[in-house]
Amino acid sequence: MKLNQLILMLFLGILSFTLVIGCQPAQTSNQITISASATFQDVLETIKPIYESEYPEKEITYNFGGSGSLQRQIEQGAPVDIFLVADAEKMDSLEEQGLILSETRQDILRNKIALVTASDNNLELTNFNDITQESINLVGLGEAKTIAAGRYTQEILDSLNIADEVYAKAVYGKDVRQIVNYVATGNVEVGMVFQTDAQNANNIKTITTAPEESHSPIICPIAVIKDSQNIELSKEFIEFLTNNQAQTVFEEYGFIPVKSDQLAVTERTND
Repeated sequence: MKLNQLILMLFLGILSFTLVIGCQPAQTSNQITISASATFQDVLETIKPIYESEYPEKEITYNFGGSGSLQRQIEQGAPVDIFLVADAEKMDSLEEQGLILSETRQDILRNKIALVTASDNNLELTNFNDITQESINLVGLGEAKTIAAGRYTQEILDSLNIADEVYAKAVYGKDVRQIVNYVATGNVEVGMVFQTDAQNANNIKTITTAPEESHSPIICPIAVIKDSQNIELSKEFIEFLTNNQAQTVFEEYGFIPVKSDQLAVTERTND
């Protein structure tokens, strides 16, 4: 009888210990994952050591890709804390599905679409209409459904009434960096990419940028994902990206910061 009581007491003790441990709050990690459009790769890699030098106990991991691909990953439950995208429509879709924390969403940057060619290319081109010339055989483009630059490209080509002629020459890249590579290596004569990608690439020169009236505003929003395991740290990182130091780095890479007055106008428009 005493042996049975001893066994029972040991069992109850182990069970109690297990329940106590199981009820302890999960330890918050000091690591966050940011999914960002490929156009942000160079600038975010530059910002990373600046952030980690100020906060050595914290670590950030990046996941770069086409805007549409990243959106689908989040919809499928990928472990992401922050989404920074070059296409506001992708963020709109996630917000409509309840997959981001709406109160953390901010429009932090703007961009432009550039028509580019290789630095050593002597083609006499001055505007987007020139790419319909017979001397242009291949044009590097992004798919409108999967790449942010591709959607704006489609708007521009439709606005200029040259879409059919240009798409007949299209060579599609999986993201803007691949399109830039196609142009730089001479696999296509010209390409349409974000101005920031053109500015920061080797062996690339910009012919012109698209008129603002030819496409919708290129706004880059950022937000915390609803299922983030580290919401507070994610909010802190977004705050870091909007401070003067980080915004200066963005400007050095060709991005146009959305100033506080412009942000206020955007918020009022959405109300």
